[in-house]
Amino acid sequence: MLESYALESRVLETIRVRRLIEPGGRALCAVSGGSDSMALLALMLAVREKGGFAVEAAHFDHGMRGESARADAEFVRRMCEAWGVPCHMGAGDVPALAAQWKCSPEDAARRARYAFLDETAEKCGADRIVLAHQREDQAETVLLHLTHGCGLDGLSGMRWRQGNRVRPLLDVSRGELREYLRARGIPWREDETNAQACCARNLLRLNVMPQLRLLNPRADEAICRAAEHAARAADEERRRAEERLSGCWRETPYGAFWRTDELAPETARRFCERAGVAALDEKQTERLCALAPGGETNLPGGVKAFRTRTRLHLIAREARYDAGGAPFETAPCAVEVRGDGIRCQAFDAKKLRGAIFRARRDGDVFAPLGMEGAQKLKKTLQDAGIDRPFRDLLPVLARGDRVLWTVGLKASREAAIDETTTCAVMVRFTGKLPWEL
Repeated sequence: MLESYALESRVLETIRVRRLIEPGGRALCAVSGGSDSMALLALMLAVREKGGFAVEAAHFDHGMRGESARADAEFVRRMCEAWGVPCHMGAGDVPALAAQWKCSPEDAARRARYAFLDETAEKCGADRIVLAHQREDQAETVLLHLTHGCGLDGLSGMRWRQGNRVRPLLDVSRGELREYLRARGIPWREDETNAQACCARNLLRLNVMPQLRLLNPRADEAICRAAEHAARAADEERRRAEERLSGCWRETPYGAFWRTDELAPETARRFCERAGVAALDEKQTERLCALAPGGETNLPGGVKAFRTRTRLHLIAREARYDAGGAPFETAPCAVEVRGDGIRCQAFDAKKLRGAIFRARRDGDVFAPLGMEGAQKLKKTLQDAGIDRPFRDLLPVLARGDRVLWTVGLKASREAAIDETTTCAVMVRFTGKLPWEL
């Protein structure tokens, strides 16, 4: 029993040092009935008083193993009842979900299980979902990621904490967990599919890891140690990315933009994440970072990335300037006043009759102040280097198809103050220009 107490103390120390579960919290343990999850639940119950947190359990039947899975559920229910632990039961039809979501059964099972755990945690007020992943699981995960050519995040494997999900057993072996169960006389269920090389993880577990242990009996531990190094490097890279993004991006009606002249992979991924784009894989990240000014590429979720010389735009929807509640102020002014044409502009009041603020339209004509002739507004915006996603967000003061002021750029000659002006008005734009941070 001394070894049992040692493992309990070790897990409690992990929880405290890594702040996985705070005192006063409520932990929802995911329990399948297998040895790892039964050991997890037993350990959590053993340390909950010293840790100052409450423990509940949750079991999900994936609808894939028939009577065997129902027996697992009944086993977990009876064990929780015997231990006086609240147990939440759930079930799903993973084969049907895999067909609906067009993904593998393993991926569908994971998504359905986590959805159930998240929903259950919210219902029972649990602030942590505790998962039974242990050292061998971590080693397998790192190798699986490696076979797909992952970056630092993939090499980091599973984290001790990801959002509200925590894994206090990542440095504990399956052998140690089973020894703990035997010492305490706690039974567990065996999933017969674990002995079948029917998926990538099982293939690794049954065929690859035994060969690696011939090279190094402590291969699992070594791989997990490498994952820790990768995690620290990934965290540092993310911290630098956050610094580079700080004050350089903002959300817009069409999506978001990031002001930059260099697309660093981790910062680009972080920007996309902040803007609500699904996580990019390595190929998508490479394609994004390879964009030259004027280039564009498609990202997950129907988002389009567009690069200019100084910005990266993420365009998720069409957006135009909305004149409702326009942020403009007007006041009489002296005829000698002119304004800067960007945020404020003086006009001949008589020449403004019939003018309105609106978004630009196809066919708009603009006669820039200080220049001869007129041209399409589209060409004026192009010549001025206004980023394409910004052009529809710039308010214009127009009468018919004649633009009198392109806010943020310049005014037209057509309503300008001249020697015949007797009454002038100053118009100020008090809102935020599209490119302002």
